[in-house]
Amino acid sequence: MLAYVQSCLRDATFTDRDDDVAREACMADNTMLAMMSLISNDGRLFDVIRRITGCAPIGYFTGRVYALHADAGHYDRWHSDSSDDRRIGMSINLSEREFQGGVFQIRRAAAEAAHWSIANTGPGDAILFRISDDLRHRVTAVVGPAPRVAYAGWFQGGMDLLTFLKKSADRTENTNDSMQYTDPAATT
Repeated sequence: MLAYVQSCLRDATFTDRDDDVAREACMADNTMLAMMSLISNDGRLFDVIRRITGCAPIGYFTGRVYALHADAGHYDRWHSDSSDDRRIGMSINLSEREFQGGVFQIRRAAAEAAHWSIANTGPGDAILFRISDDLRHRVTAVVGPAPRVAYAGWFQGGMDLLTFLKKSADRTENTNDSMQYTDPAATT
């Protein structure tokens, strides 16, 4: 499956996204992203994640594919994902070549330095991390020619996948195709 995903990435369209937290190349919606979303929203996976992490019940997963390139000024600042009933973060390495830098780090909100770091350079390997008001995380700058490519997102509570999709569809119908993503869970 990883080889299929990586082959799809070669033909995928990526667009730079820049906000106050990160600048990254985000993959446009496509069949491969829909497949990843479907797989990530399996109730059996939710059960495994809950057993591993001890988190509260999970309703759905939402994620994106992004790339960090050294020569494109991409960055990821310290931040918390503690919103929209996010419980656990996940990042799966989809890179075809081993990248340099791009280290995932996590720290307590009040701390200056990272308490934990992992390079996650194994293609297909995933990391899970707890989301909390008390925690901050980031990905360090990528150096060298190989980009860091990942499928990343959040296991969230508050509603199930079907409700999330209906709210997403309603939101899309009621907007003028705004390019900025807003999680529909934030409107509940």
